[in-house]
Amino acid sequence: MKTKADLVREIESARSAMSLHGKKAMVELSPRNVVRRSFVQHRLIWIGALAAVGTVVVFQFTGKADKNERDNPAPAFKKGGLAALLLTPLGGMLRSKVMSHGRQWIFNYFNQYLSNRPAPVETD
Repeated sequence: MKTKADLVREIESARSAMSLHGKKAMVELSPRNVVRRSFVQHRLIWIGALAAVGTVVVFQFTGKADKNERDNPAPAFKKGGLAALLLTPLGGMLRSKVMSHGRQWIFNYFNQYLSNRPAPVETD
């Protein structure tokens, strides 16, 4: 029969072994290592998939002219492709930021200009 101290030692060694194996499993199953192993094992598939995605992205950004545009009216954002779809909201946000920054700069400029002017002298 084992003593209580022996059982506690066994539990502690089991815990440390589990911790060690858990850390090794976390390193092995981390997304970075999984993708790295997958890329090494299936290099040609990854290169083909990246080429296909790159081709689709290029066509989406450049947009293609429809030959039958009069028969198939497209929404306005499709004419510029994905770039126009993504940049249109950014244009609105950029415009509001530029306007607020410009307004603040003008107010600060006039406040400095007016604070440096001497006060008008009243003559009665």
